[in-house]
Amino acid sequence: YTYGENYPLLTSDIVDVLSLYKDGDVVVDISDTSFVNYSAVSATGFAYGGAIYNTGKITNGIINSQFIGNYISSVNSNVVNQSYVSYGGAIMQNGTRFAITNSVFKDNYAGGYATGYGGALYGGYTDITGTLFEGNYVFSTTTDTSRGGAIYGYATNITDTIFRNNGIRNSAGSSKYGGAIYTKIGRASCRE
Repeated sequence: YTYGENYPLLTSDIVDVLSLYKDGDVVVDISDTSFVNYSAVSATGFAYGGAIYNTGKITNGIINSQFIGNYISSVNSNVVNQSYVSYGGAIMQNGTRFAITNSVFKDNYAGGYATGYGGALYGGYTDITGTLFEGNYVFSTTTDTSRGGAIYGYATNITDTIFRNNGIRNSAGSSKYGGAIYTKIGRASCRE
């Protein structure tokens, strides 16, 4: 499938079914598309990708697209298990290596009563080039650890990308790692 200005976006009001959810061998390419104010809210503790939750292939990547005001959150105050996590305010990518090129991630967030990982992007095996990450954040209203105000990544390569005003907004006593980027492995070449 290809999503662009001439193709409809998928939407749903069912908890944990997001604007675009793909699993397995389905191939998704995204170009010249805006994802604005999408959300996924979980009352059970785990939440994945405010606009996109992908565990399949994105072959050509995400090109010239915008992700603005998307969020992922756990809203149940009875959830006090530190293993619960909100993954990726705009995108949760857990499939094959993919690229993000010349795109904008602005004012996205991940968090709630659980740990927040990746205010804009939670992704593995991601190559990011010429992209703006601005005003994204993660938060937790508990003492949980939050990581990656803009990006929580592993094997992430970042080139010619701007990070501006991203951060972590946790409660007192909680751990905070990576106001803009938290990565396990990979390399970064960033500029402003």
